Amino acid sequence: MPYELTIDEDNETIQVRLWDFLTSDEHRAARRNAVQLCVEHQFRRLLIDLRDLKTQNVSTTGSCYDFGESLTEGAVPQGTFLAHVMPIDATARRDVQFTLTVAKNRGGSVEGFTTAEEASRWLLSHPRE
Repeated sequence: MPYELTIDEDNETIQVRLWDFLTSDEHRAARRNAVQLCVEHQFRRLLIDLRDLKTQNVSTTGSCYDFGESLTEGAVPQGTFLAHVMPIDATARRDVQFTLTVAKNRGGSVEGFTTAEEASRWLLSHPRE
């Protein structure tokens, strides 16, 4: 399982770190588990660290679109802020950027950042609900 979940009680944030090559099912499982923790802890902040994520060039425009759309169609609770630390791998970064653009265009509270510190600052700039 190439991901880990961490609960940051002090900042009311769930942190997800993904690495290596993930299948779509593994990526969705990581998201599902992170969202479950958000609901259980009543947190509205997700920091998703994708720096070490790699791609096998199997993502399609359609699958990236579907994943971005799902972020605003009930897969993530409304009012949740998602900060992504962008992948170093150029192909993975391109796919994630497209996914985030889809989610933003559909009203999602998502952003991409170069560092975890930037992502964390953005999350903390949003009040707790």
